[in-house]
Amino acid sequence: MTRLLGSSLASSLAVLGLSLASACGDDQPVQDGDGSSTGASAEGSTGTTVAVDESSSGPGVDTTADGSSSSGDLPPLELEVVSYTYPNQPMVIDLSFSVPQLEVTIEHETDPGIRSAVIEADPEQTWVRVRGLAPDTEHPLSWSALAPDGRTAEGELTVTTETALPGFRPSFTIEGPGGPGTGTGYGGYVLFDLLALTPEAPASIFVLDTEGTTRWHLGRSDGLIGPTSVFAGAKLRADGTLLYLRDLNVYVIDEMGVEQLVIASVDLGLPGLHHDVIELPSGNFLALAFTFRDIDYPDIGLTHVAGDLIVELSPEGELVWEWDSFDHLDPLRRRDGFDDLILDPETGEFGKDWTHGNGIVHREDTDTITFSMRHQDWIIEVDHGTGDVLWRLGEEGDFTLTAGTWQYHQHSPEWQDDGTLLLYDNGLGNPGLPDPMETSRAVRYAIDTGAMEVTQVWEDAAEDFVSPIAGDSDRLPDGSILVTDSSIGLELGPQAIYSRVREIDEPSSDVPQWWFTTELGTFIYRCIPTELLPGELP
Repeated sequence: MTRLLGSSLASSLAVLGLSLASACGDDQPVQDGDGSSTGASAEGSTGTTVAVDESSSGPGVDTTADGSSSSGDLPPLELEVVSYTYPNQPMVIDLSFSVPQLEVTIEHETDPGIRSAVIEADPEQTWVRVRGLAPDTEHPLSWSALAPDGRTAEGELTVTTETALPGFRPSFTIEGPGGPGTGTGYGGYVLFDLLALTPEAPASIFVLDTEGTTRWHLGRSDGLIGPTSVFAGAKLRADGTLLYLRDLNVYVIDEMGVEQLVIASVDLGLPGLHHDVIELPSGNFLALAFTFRDIDYPDIGLTHVAGDLIVELSPEGELVWEWDSFDHLDPLRRRDGFDDLILDPETGEFGKDWTHGNGIVHREDTDTITFSMRHQDWIIEVDHGTGDVLWRLGEEGDFTLTAGTWQYHQHSPEWQDDGTLLLYDNGLGNPGLPDPMETSRAVRYAIDTGAMEVTQVWEDAAEDFVSPIAGDSDRLPDGSILVTDSSIGLELGPQAIYSRVREIDEPSSDVPQWWFTTELGTFIYRCIPTELLPGELP
């Protein structure tokens, strides 16, 4: 199914299962700067509280405050301030001020890491969204307001946020010389998915600040189990919404967790979308999907095989372009991982995992697609217009390697400003290396398509370790690199797995600036940098 949810309050309340009439009375809608809406219910100036069903995902009421001040001969600036809390996103509150066009400053008595900004809402009032608040906590806030005519007012109020969502953790321990309080590490946020590898465990997206404090969290405990429960390829869009794949579908949600767009693979006639989704300059989306064919191999005979489609989707849910790996690559080329199995939902038969695509990048200047295939040990370049494969990077590909070593079972390619390619090399499946000698790393290559030569120009100098699946490496704004070692310990079993996120500098990558690890039995698919919290606009 494809659902386009409008930006009206009624649309959001329909998703939240909350009636505007019963929850809000005559209160006005709260609308984000990106056009998404959330419901709100308020405690009036008389102190009476509007009842809200605790089980609903609609907003709840916290408190009110008044403040006044005078300026010259003008009458005092008298304000009523009402706070709104949200069970569906307990780390966000809204404050409505009864006078429009105010400049408002919000300060937290004990937490300097909160963020606040005026949002579009009732034109007869000023609405301020406060982000990054701990759930289920009393928050002492002070505010000051400046009216266009120069009058000011200030006051204080305490707001108690709603209960945390499933899977919430208040913080992660940041270690290392560039950790909290040093002022030397990356100064922005990191956004990552987190999944516990146990039946019916909550799946989450977290945004952490430099102190390791959770500043935004979305948690789902909805019965999804395994890879389809991961918030795969999660990223912030320019309008403050989030884009990701989950349950084989494309989702766009606002900061409150309200679905703004759903593109279901079943409605596209596809057996499932997986691993990655990105947005094109046109507003369309590129994603990976499964495709299946029967291939006759000389040694094993006719075999059901799973390959990859790259599909372009419009926001309306139309399939506008596709690229099929079976039409452009040799299915007889089998590498390590081929014997893994992918279920074909159309036939109920399992297919051999021939390509295992796991990452796509669109290059706007050339309109080409860089595509990572784990089980081919290749990164290939595809012409978006013609579908032609322009080159194949890796062992038995189109380039001569002049220095360094090839990547194997790689993930997350990222083009750099100098034209080099940064990626996460899991290091598995090298036919010339015994298994005990395998090691994972981040690595960067210079690619000369004129001479058809590749040179390894840098590699991660961390101690030898293996992260068998997933992994990520991203250039940070300060020039350092954010590395996600997704699956350390997996060879010992699901309960031994943990993820490590670290910031490294290329010249001294053996000593991370900082790092954090997850609990045993948990897994991060990707961790990426972001300068903003969900919902914030540049």
